[in-house]
Amino acid sequence: MDWYLDTRRGFRTLHFPDLKVPGTGHGFTSRQGPGESSGEAFAFLNMGLRTGEDPELVKKNHRLFLEGVGLQGYPLVTGEQVHGSLVVEAGPGRGFRVIPGADGLVTDRQGLVLNLFAADCALLFLVDRQARAVGLAHAGWRGAVAGIGPRAVQLLQEKYGIRPGDLLAGISPCIGPCCFQVREDVVRALKEQGLPREGLLTPSPAGDSWLLDLQALNRLQLSRAGVPAEGIFAASLCTACRQDLFYSYRRDGGITGRMMGYVYLEREGR
Repeated sequence: MDWYLDTRRGFRTLHFPDLKVPGTGHGFTSRQGPGESSGEAFAFLNMGLRTGEDPELVKKNHRLFLEGVGLQGYPLVTGEQVHGSLVVEAGPGRGFRVIPGADGLVTDRQGLVLNLFAADCALLFLVDRQARAVGLAHAGWRGAVAGIGPRAVQLLQEKYGIRPGDLLAGISPCIGPCCFQVREDVVRALKEQGLPREGLLTPSPAGDSWLLDLQALNRLQLSRAGVPAEGIFAASLCTACRQDLFYSYRRDGGITGRMMGYVYLEREGR
């Protein structure tokens, strides 16, 4: 199986077994866990700070989760997430930092946790087979069409000399083609970037729109960037369908929590 759900201290988190390279760690939270969030929109483990929930409760969720998975004390770096294609190198620092304008992050720093948030968009996990560097990218349809996956692959190569063929990639749960209804603006954007309709779009039963396969789009972009097809793994779960596990921006009308994806290089001696 490309993915599995693991429960540790009550937190149910998704992992990709083939991305478990020694010296690295990663995961994708679900809404299931002993968090402080409450109410139908946010229960129980909202990890997103820009959702309308009390930020102090969300920060407490972060602390509880990091302690639960053994990452307490690790500095965290995230991006502003503006649905763009900017990927940056994350350097050393302390605490929780936000990099303005960024939707993707790469690092070769041990003990630095890259993290991003999602509630229908896909997150892309990139892990070097030799554990020299890792990357994480926020890839909704805009970012995917703009090539954020290939940009992250390119930056890993430019900064650390990692060949695309040496990368493993995981695509998080996201809104599926069963639920992701899009209109002509998305169709035009695909065409402008030389991306095919075949395999990505199917006509909606309603007849006036399309259904987009976001995971297939990101898989195609990563393959075009040189990541081997056999090294790309996807979690075949729809965030809109699985209300028990995931928050969904579309399903919940924009008022909802966020899952967190994270990836890191372990500290020496851990």
